[in-house]
Amino acid sequence: MASPCWLDRRPGRRAADSGRYRPDSAVETKSAKPPTGPWAAGAGAWQEVHSTYLVCAQDRSTPAPLQRAYAKRAGSAVELDTGHHPFLSQPVALAT
Repeated sequence: MASPCWLDRRPGRRAADSGRYRPDSAVETKSAKPPTGPWAAGAGAWQEVHSTYLVCAQDRSTPAPLQRAYAKRAGSAVELDTGHHPFLSQPVALAT
């Protein structure tokens, strides 16, 4: 079965794209260094800098209603009729 993240990709592209995808390992996650710079402590950058939340309406890993709730906290929101990886399935729409 295809990952819920890949459902809006054409079958021929799923195989090609999945070869580029690698989930984080537990070691990488645990060894990640804390951020440095102006946003290292305190509020998240989205609270300090204008931000846009991208709602992926067909995402099956994060339901669209939950994304829309998150989007209300951002400076603006854009909604695309795409799954979890719009940069792969709809790069032109994402870029405009």
